[in-house]
Amino acid sequence: MKTAICQCGQLSAVCPDEYVVHVQCSCEDCRKRTGAPTSFHIYHRASTVKLDGDFKTYHRKSFNGRNTSTYFCLECGGTISLNLDWCAEVFGEEIYAIPLACFDDSSIPAPDISSWNCFLPDWLPSASSKETQLDKQGESIEDLRLATKALGVI
Repeated sequence: MKTAICQCGQLSAVCPDEYVVHVQCSCEDCRKRTGAPTSFHIYHRASTVKLDGDFKTYHRKSFNGRNTSTYFCLECGGTISLNLDWCAEVFGEEIYAIPLACFDDSSIPAPDISSWNCFLPDWLPSASSKETQLDKQGESIEDLRLATKALGVI
């Protein structure tokens, strides 16, 4: 088991070592949420994750109109998880996307997929292999399912 913690340590997510996929994302929403040009998330089946501590949930529509929920610490404001509605349709169950930096573990491998690379600055390369880089994310759930399948994630 691995534990992800927020900045102050009040909120944590206990997750199994095995995860669904590691994603690098450079979409507008991730850039605004993190303040960085790209983000990294470890996707876990929600049923296998235990959130512990006080948090608030921020519900919003992503820039492409999909529902997104962000779970963040009431004390320090650190994000501990994202719940992306489209994941349930693609993976067949609810998924928690846990920010990589919340884990104190440098052994987690490079991302399996890199998405929204069209927004990466020229000076910042994608961290995934060329074969698993997506310039944009699919528009429909079927597009997402096909892309995820083609990349070997499902």
